[in-house]
Amino acid sequence: MNDLMTQPQAQAMPVAIRQQEMSIAEIRKRKELVHELMRELMVKGHHYGEIPGTDGKPALLKPGAEMLCMTFRLAVTFNVQLRELPNNHRDYRVDCTVTAPDGVVVATGVGSASTMESKHRWRLRSLKCPVCNGETIRKGRDGYFCGQKLGGCGENFAALTWARTRDLRINRPSSTPRITGL
Repeated sequence: MNDLMTQPQAQAMPVAIRQQEMSIAEIRKRKELVHELMRELMVKGHHYGEIPGTDGKPALLKPGAEMLCMTFRLAVTFNVQLRELPNNHRDYRVDCTVTAPDGVVVATGVGSASTMESKHRWRLRSLKCPVCNGETIRKGRDGYFCGQKLGGCGENFAALTWARTRDLRINRPSSTPRITGL
């Protein structure tokens, strides 16, 4: 059950050092090409955009990164490792390698995620409505609600917040019952 499963992938090439540096003119030319791509082909909100909480600083999104890789003829490979954990949990590790056309590894990166993280753990549990006591709380566009189609009372809870205890609470006086289940 705790075995490590790895997705098959081609053998990674060793990192090589380029013998010749790029001139300032070459670097300037590539930078201008990126700006031209942004103006002419990239769409804000699709190829690049703002990520909430970053004070409006633009960020490159996946489609934009794919366009840059295509432009500069970079190959991207991923090595995904999955580890099965007890109680139906999983742990993922992803290694990314960016390779130039001449086989030189330009960049590497590592990412990981686990269903044991607090942002994922709640998904396996049902939330109880403090009004009807049914496990029918769902997240909607404007906050949380007690689903009538699920047998709930239909109450809206637009002002729910996460507390440090990982309980979901309603922003009302403390005499109001809490939503439980987390």
